[in-house]
Amino acid sequence: MKIHILSDMPRHKNNSILYPVYRWKAAMKHAGLHVKVFYKYEALQQEQGDYAIILSRYFKSWQRITTRTAQSEADVIAKLQLLKKSYSKVVWFDLSDGTGSTDFDIIPYVDLFAKKQLLKDRDYYCQSHGRKSVRIWLRDDNPELKTDYDFYSPCPQADLNKLRLAWNLGMCDYRHFPSKFYVLSNYIFWSQPFKLWDAGRQYDISFRGNTNYEKTNLISFQRNRVLEALKVLKGNFLTGGRVTRKQYLDEVADTKICVSPFGWGEICYRDFEAFLFGCVLVKPEMSYIETFPDIFAENKTYLPLKLDMTDTEEKLQYIIDNYTTLKAIAREGQEQYKKYVTDPAPFIANFKQMLQ
Repeated sequence: MKIHILSDMPRHKNNSILYPVYRWKAAMKHAGLHVKVFYKYEALQQEQGDYAIILSRYFKSWQRITTRTAQSEADVIAKLQLLKKSYSKVVWFDLSDGTGSTDFDIIPYVDLFAKKQLLKDRDYYCQSHGRKSVRIWLRDDNPELKTDYDFYSPCPQADLNKLRLAWNLGMCDYRHFPSKFYVLSNYIFWSQPFKLWDAGRQYDISFRGNTNYEKTNLISFQRNRVLEALKVLKGNFLTGGRVTRKQYLDEVADTKICVSPFGWGEICYRDFEAFLFGCVLVKPEMSYIETFPDIFAENKTYLPLKLDMTDTEEKLQYIIDNYTTLKAIAREGQEQYKKYVTDPAPFIANFKQMLQ
């Protein structure tokens, strides 16, 4: 099976989504999946194959709602239709962070429409829910504010069966990503130990992250609630803005509890860094989401908060007070994450299922 992928990010750049494709290239070939990555549409179009997978960010000016125009949309559609002459199936891989999508305008022109995570209730996509259409957890308490969510186009019911589950950021091994060695070594991989979950740790909770996504404060709501809660709780906490990656990872490795509120989407690098370093992961509930790898099992691999964050103070204080018991959750989360980044079989099985 010849599978060609179109990416906007050259191989010499760190790319967490393409990481497993390069990491397991030999194993995929052995399983009959011959994958090649292209960085120019013209080169992809001149080839022939079974599947053309388009990483949506290749068409940046169209995918951004704020820069999308009728002309840019027509150009994308024309290119997709032209690919149908060279490939049996054209797959759109929507790389947006949330379970929702603003790309449904082009779903009639592709054979499959893949995402990193999907709503279990697929019918939700077929109606407009205001600013909750793209991000189901957003508050709707300031409807007069205009945002890009107001330009949502629902998925046509006839095209709902094209939705497929791809893979999320958890297929990337963050023991050595991103790093200069990772880039320059032409994707040579090596074994490095995970941080033991029972090691002594200085901080009860650490949270570094952007809390100023947009003027409406919709996206930042959950993150700001975490910071508000830490002001009244008892414990040794670490918060703040960006620091060097080394300092950040050193801090995570010295933290008992990692809080990971949603940002542009539900899943974040922080989730898997928490698993890597043996932290107890706390994040808003994920039960309404289907994703791969699905390492998010409530009260088994992570501890859930309500989407509206009304239980934040109470839940975090309980976890701090009962860390000795609850750190078994960190162990299970780490074991599940380790399984996906050290064994190609789950990724290959999901990849094949995505293409069905």
